[in-house]
Amino acid sequence: MKEQNTITFYTYPEGIAESMGQDEFVLVRNALGSLDTKFVGDLVLGDYYCERIPQPLPPRNADDILKYIANNGLSFNYLLDDDKHSSEYYKAVEVHRDGDILCMVEYNNNCIRNAIEPLMDMDEL
Repeated sequence: MKEQNTITFYTYPEGIAESMGQDEFVLVRNALGSLDTKFVGDLVLGDYYCERIPQPLPPRNADDILKYIANNGLSFNYLLDDDKHSSEYYKAVEVHRDGDILCMVEYNNNCIRNAIEPLMDMDEL
C-alpha cells in the first residue's frame, strides 16, 4: 500500500504560524510559484506558506549512542526509588554534562537510549 503524504498550505495570518516560534522556518510560495524559505517572523499578510518537510532522522545503533556519550563527556546518575526497600531498585536516570542535568528519564531496559537519542536529535536538527 502506497503511503500518501500531504502538505497543508495556509494563507498568513491563518494557519499554524501563530503557534510557531518567530525564528522557525516555513516554506513560502514566491511569485514564480516556487518555494522559498522564510522565518515565521518575516511572514506578511497573504503569504501562502507551509511547514518545512522534516528530514527523517537516521536510525542509531549502540555504537552511535556510545560515541555520542564519549564525545560529549556525558555522565549518568541513577536515582533510587525511596518507596522501595531494595537498594537495587532505580526509578530514574539523570544525564549530566559538566555537572549540569541535561535530562532525566524513567529507569527501564532502554533508559540510556531514551535519554540520549533526543539529545542527539536536538544536535542534528
